[in-house]
Amino acid sequence: MDQKPLETPRRVTLITNKAANRGRAEKTGKKVEELLRSYNHDVEHHLPTNALQAASIAQDAIGDRRHLIAVGGEDWCTA
Repeated sequence: MDQKPLETPRRVTLITNKAANRGRAEKTGKKVEELLRSYNHDVEHHLPTNALQAASIAQDAIGDRRHLIAVGGEDWCTA
């Protein structure tokens, strides 16, 4: 299926749980970031160390009317 890129770049906040999937989610998050940037989207990529940081970043993104994408879903690391 061929899809044309959107004409209007989007403002995207990407939150990656770098500890998810035994640390492999960080690599996936970087791939997602690269893909979004290839479509000229404005990407803010965050790697929070805990769920409270992730929630704060998400709230800020929503308040700024940014699109929000999360990568990884396991428990958050503490380091």
